[in-house]
Amino acid sequence: MTAYHAVVHTRPPHAIALSLSNDSIIPVDTEGIMFCPILPVVEGKPGSEELAVNITRGLLFSGVAIARGHGTFAGGNNLDEAYIRTSLAEHSCRILNIIGK
Repeated sequence: MTAYHAVVHTRPPHAIALSLSNDSIIPVDTEGIMFCPILPVVEGKPGSEELAVNITRGLLFSGVAIARGHGTFAGGNNLDEAYIRTSLAEHSCRILNIIGK
């Protein structure tokens, strides 16, 4: 259980790509560093209890967690805040892919 009132799940391609080879993702862009300095990558099959537990743990640690090879889950006080977090995470992952990290 988390304190978030809303969670958004998306399938952003850059975050998914980086999740395939990283156990956590560390943004290097200004917004990423400020709002999601560590993006945990968690395991679990889509729809499984294992994934639900691991995503919850990730969201307790960070506002955004990435299910390896599947997508992001972002928490917020409302849907707008959760969506902004997942957008920031994808932007950070895109920057990392552009610079080859």
